[in-house]
Amino acid sequence: MILLSLVLGLFDTARAIVVQQALSEMAWAGARYASLNVGADPSTTTSLDSQRTDAIIARARAAAFGLDASAATIQVQFPDGGHRPGQRVRVQVFYPYVPVSTQFIGGRVMDMSSSDTLLILPGNPGGGGAGVPPTPGVP
Repeated sequence: MILLSLVLGLFDTARAIVVQQALSEMAWAGARYASLNVGADPSTTTSLDSQRTDAIIARARAAAFGLDASAATIQVQFPDGGHRPGQRVRVQVFYPYVPVSTQFIGGRVMDMSSSDTLLILPGNPGGGGAGVPPTPGVP
């Protein structure tokens, strides 16, 4: 029983590290896409339209590996109050991590998260911006 607990604990720890890395990659991919694409929006509002926000979220989900991307909650924020070049964009990813050991010894869901904040660069709407090609299937 002790050996089983040790093995499950090691497995869950390793899996949690992989999930954290995936969340970090998702946040970075979404923030990078946003930093290269939202700066060309000429509007003066402080929030993006749902189509652009959905594109950022889709880019973040496309970067997921080793987890169910549809279970992640993704938020796009503008800490400086707008989405003009030189301002910042933050993408936060939240994920409910369920250790395998909880099926055997009980436990709870662990809420894991990651965020990335980048500067918004002058971009190219519809393209990848700064020479980055768009992801197929992502507007």
